[in-house]
Amino acid sequence: GAAGAGWWWRDRKGGTCNVLPLYDFIPERMDIDDHQPADFYVKWTSIPKANGFLSLSVSTTADLKDLHGIDAHFVGTSPNRMSPHFRRVPEDPTGDYDDFFREEFFGMDDIRDLLRARKRFLLLVGHHEYPPSYKGYDLFWGALPRLRDDTRRALAILIIGSPPPFHVDMEVAFSPDVPEALLPLLYSRAAALVYPSRYEGFGMPPIEATACGCPSILGPFYREKMKYVYGDDALYVGSREEMRAAIERVVQGDVPPPDRLIERARLYGADTRFGWNEVAKDYLEYILAGPFRDVPGTECPVLVPRACLPVLNIRTTPGGIAVGPHPDFSQPGPQEPVPGDAVPEPATSPRALEVASGSNAVEPKPNRSERAGDEQCGGATCSFPSLVIKVLGYRRPG
Repeated sequence: GAAGAGWWWRDRKGGTCNVLPLYDFIPERMDIDDHQPADFYVKWTSIPKANGFLSLSVSTTADLKDLHGIDAHFVGTSPNRMSPHFRRVPEDPTGDYDDFFREEFFGMDDIRDLLRARKRFLLLVGHHEYPPSYKGYDLFWGALPRLRDDTRRALAILIIGSPPPFHVDMEVAFSPDVPEALLPLLYSRAAALVYPSRYEGFGMPPIEATACGCPSILGPFYREKMKYVYGDDALYVGSREEMRAAIERVVQGDVPPPDRLIERARLYGADTRFGWNEVAKDYLEYILAGPFRDVPGTECPVLVPRACLPVLNIRTTPGGIAVGPHPDFSQPGPQEPVPGDAVPEPATSPRALEVASGSNAVEPKPNRSERAGDEQCGGATCSFPSLVIKVLGYRRPG
């Protein structure tokens, strides 16, 4: 998962334009590249040949510059989003939650018994057998013996993924996997998610938990790289003692309230206006407008000068992406309906937060193709290549 599954390309006279999706640089940062499959090495040989890149986080974009010297303005950066079905599940007075347990899976009875007992539990999500230090769970297991006896009695541990590495003197429920539809319930009932990763690309469980109003205990990666997402609404740890203190805070109720966490998650998919369609829109705009690197053997002119993107009016809708003017060309079109409750438009967006944190803080200088396109547009009339019109289905008004 360190790189995209393949290239995006468009055939041009004289060569191919290559845009490479990148997920993370965990093997490089954690020094575990000797154990990666062959596609890891494909990534290293592909990066020098790419004209542009698509990245899922500020961290990945920064790693690309640090490890390969690629400037951020050659990268279309849009942070990961989650499915909107991650939302807080109301309490079931009966404690049965029958609708969530229609599918049989290993450990189902233990999980259901834990929920029925209404005992508070710490939730661990993900596999962490190898490498031992990558996900940082050694901080968690090492902190448990330091907990007060009453804390160990007050909490259970629910593990989805890898089994505990040794006997734990606490109540433990385990399942190697659960249906995704069950995760919002588990996040909603958990006292806290424990996700002490030392490195990620973005890391999905914490933002899913946040959308469900669940506090998170997060590792060094999140404190150093992801505070633009979680701010002060997470408990950050980097040692066993900090982990112990964070767990004690959870037991004492010294955590952000659910409503504040849910509001923070809106920009990352909980509100459908800022979901995966927004990522697709960001990536599409980069593919159209660049800028791209000059790489020998490739030809990568800008298809649409950045100044002309507003004319295309690429926008997200509940069903995907819309392009072109609204049907009533004399008046601004109505905003697409948003499923669920109406919520006010936030003053910030994930992209604005990323810019504030340092990604693409400097306006990129256009390459030669981009300058030529701007002159052609003349600041008023934009003409698009037939490829753009054909692929996007753009139609001029009138």
